Amino acid sequence: MKKLKLVSAAVIAVMLLGAASGVFAANGDAVGSIYSTDILAYVNDRPIPSYSLDGKTAVLVEDLDVGVTDADAHYGFHWYYNDETRTLIADSDGTSGYGEPLNIERGTVGKIVDNIYETDIKVIFNGIEVPGYAINGKTAVCIEDLGTVYSSDPNAEYGYSKYMCNFKWDNDKRDVRLYTYQSNDLHDVPLHKMEYTFNDNTLSVSFDQLNYYMNTVSYNDTLGDYAAGDFNIIKPVMLDGETVGTMYFAHSGALYYNVDTEKIFNMKKDLEVVLSYGEAVKFITENYEVYDSREIDGATVYLAKDADGNRYLFYALNQGGLVLESEFEASYTTIEFLEEDDGLYVTVYPFAGPHGTTTMRQRVSADTYLF
Repeated sequence: MKKLKLVSAAVIAVMLLGAASGVFAANGDAVGSIYSTDILAYVNDRPIPSYSLDGKTAVLVEDLDVGVTDADAHYGFHWYYNDETRTLIADSDGTSGYGEPLNIERGTVGKIVDNIYETDIKVIFNGIEVPGYAINGKTAVCIEDLGTVYSSDPNAEYGYSKYMCNFKWDNDKRDVRLYTYQSNDLHDVPLHKMEYTFNDNTLSVSFDQLNYYMNTVSYNDTLGDYAAGDFNIIKPVMLDGETVGTMYFAHSGALYYNVDTEKIFNMKKDLEVVLSYGEAVKFITENYEVYDSREIDGATVYLAKDADGNRYLFYALNQGGLVLESEFEASYTTIEFLEEDDGLYVTVYPFAGPHGTTTMRQRVSADTYLF
């Protein structure tokens, strides 16, 4: 009997220890507190409400993108909740955000704002699980957890954590700033009719006379095995053996890159060929069958077709330049100009549009292409 009593005491001790450590806390049970703070927090240099949690600065995932109108606060993230998998997923979108910055006043230290509750919801931040805390129906994450860069992190040499973030603490100003990888746009390279193609981290640039006015950016979609975790790995972008920026694939398969647009322009500016007005007309008439044309402000516009019956809408710009604006499949039986009081249109029939629409109208104007 004495031995049995000793075992029972040990079991009881373990149960008491488990209860004290929260092992038996159920979903919805309060397991701690979150406090007000005098620290001002910023995400991508935009002020955001913040709290003190275990000596760290916490923000709410739901605050990262209010997502109602463009005027609402947006911090360069999108988030959604999957109830089937009990996951809250937040992904950065490569931007610094938009909307009217919030006016946030510095708080006081140590006031209990709310309880922290036990939850089985996982927080996936840029594809990686991060500690999350349930706060009154929302979920908090800590800036220090997201932004601390460890030497073992795959992107440490580029200054990013495994969550694709970093942070800065200013003790004098008592503010903390979380930053994410910022992507820019190859369309900002002042070259026209270029095809930019990523093959892994090697960028190639080619000229295509029939490319739409805006440049085209594409990549080999077999580059990453995202299911195996081959994502969030920053690599240098190489062009003709030179480094012109960095890039990475997100776990969603999205490509983000930050490149030196001026350097790319200087390396590839000789590729661009701008046809004169006469050369543009000659190109259209020698390579396509023109079946209608109109003079408009700044250009002559052509409807033309190829040997397969596909139709095209071309502009020969008076200032110089050839623009292919639209391509129509041969299955559309009628494509023609329509002059109306408010301008020139192209009509396409038959057209399987919404709500039984059988005709599509497209306004014709060269304004977009004139400098």
